[in-house]
Amino acid sequence: MSAMTTLKDEVLSWELSFMLDRRLGKDPEKGNPQLPFYVHIVNLYHLFEFCIPCIQDYGSTLKGNDWPRFHKCYKRMLLFYISCSTKGASDYARSMFMFDHLLRYWIRLGLSIMELFNWNHTIFSEEGGEIALSVLSHSQPPTNRSDLKNTQEYWLLTRQRYLAVRRGEDLPRHKKHRVAGTLPHFYSLISFFSYHSSILLNFQIKLDFIYF
Repeated sequence: MSAMTTLKDEVLSWELSFMLDRRLGKDPEKGNPQLPFYVHIVNLYHLFEFCIPCIQDYGSTLKGNDWPRFHKCYKRMLLFYISCSTKGASDYARSMFMFDHLLRYWIRLGLSIMELFNWNHTIFSEEGGEIALSVLSHSQPPTNRSDLKNTQEYWLLTRQRYLAVRRGEDLPRHKKHRVAGTLPHFYSLISFFSYHSSILLNFQIKLDFIYF
């Protein structure tokens, strides 16, 4: 902070002396020599005091169970994306800005979804949904996956199965096997041999024509 304060005083001092010389009719040298150093140190201060802590706090509260703290970190993360100028950051800022206004609307009306957020906001996590669907796909037999009622029953047991796997219990696992198409492969072999057989046949006809 002391270095930044010193550079700031030097930059302002040079600007004041430059304007004073211009008013007196002098032609001072243009270009503040301390300005690039001041801009660089301000960027570093912004990086270490806001950007990095903002990302770390958001990541640590994302999987926690403290909605007020996460909401505060979410607003700081939104401010971080708004301060960026890249295209990807603007896309994130737009979606986060709309979700922030949606949260304000839910809070103002006192909707029940805010009770879910206060209880456990991680149930809306995309990664949590991917893990749950993975557990569901491995626990359900492939022959019953098109049955909605059967799938609902397996879905209700997804959490218990996940906790059992975390405890190291050996549970039945239905693996997904990718079967290569044997029929198209068979047809491709037939076309391959028929093509080369026709070439050999034409070659044999030409040889018969030449020698006989």
